Amino acid sequence: DVCSSDLITQTPPEAEMGLKQVTVSSGNLTFSTPTATDSSKILLLIHGWISSPDVWSTMIQKINSESSLKFNNIWTFGYNSSLSVDDNGALLAEALSQYTNGAKVNIVAHSMGGLVSRSMIEYHNGAQYVNKLITLGTPHQGSPLAAIRGLLGVIVALDDPLALFEYCYNTQGFEDLQTNSSFINKMMTLDQPLVPYYSIAATND
Repeated sequence: DVCSSDLITQTPPEAEMGLKQVTVSSGNLTFSTPTATDSSKILLLIHGWISSPDVWSTMIQKINSESSLKFNNIWTFGYNSSLSVDDNGALLAEALSQYTNGAKVNIVAHSMGGLVSRSMIEYHNGAQYVNKLITLGTPHQGSPLAAIRGLLGVIVALDDPLALFEYCYNTQGFEDLQTNSSFINKMMTLDQPLVPYYSIAATND
């Protein structure tokens, strides 16, 4: 059954959901409620589609071992990537308004996480919380691979027409990644970023 597959099971574990402060002990991540003051130097890591904050485990350990990186707080944002990118951007903005306490975050975001970050900054008054945004492999112009959503929808409809509504609702984030989606078209209208943007991409491993 496509509707019960990992394709639409896109919510990280409850302990990792939302904005969390991360510590590492014996190679394991611990997630807790964020704390900050206006002088905090915060690195915020945001995962991509059908991923979760624990994907950053190796990077966090490397960052902690690098003395030249002066972050005293490392945060993650766990989100349900079946929701629309814009909905997740709104949730991120709300969380930052609650926990930053005058500090600004430096964001490193992978794939869909980069679009969630941009939505937060550009459409939810989030620039006030951000120093800079670095995106890793983010499909700023959409991804042709997202067209598979429609093909899978046909399979769902053939198997169980009543399940199609649930499928479409639970894959809105995937819909937003399509190259001709209304969300991507809106993203393409940006003339000048409100904070510095840096985009890192590659064509191989």
